[in-house]
Amino acid sequence: MPSRREEIARRLCTLKGVEVHHREPFKIVIVMEADDAGMIGSQLAEISTWSGVLSVNLVFEQSEDNGEMI
Repeated sequence: MPSRREEIARRLCTLKGVEVHHREPFKIVIVMEADDAGMIGSQLAEISTWSGVLSVNLVFEQSEDNGEMI
């Protein structure tokens, strides 16, 4: 909800591994980092229950095996 955008953005910034990258009246774009996909799924589920949040969508997911990094 546009009237709650700044409040929601501030609250998102308090979550571990969450960065707010863009804000529009009806949209907030965030980047989330976590050790496993389950943690991200849990955070998305939690955010979707917040008052003022109409929906939460995962747009892109990337996973890397740290053992392969040089």
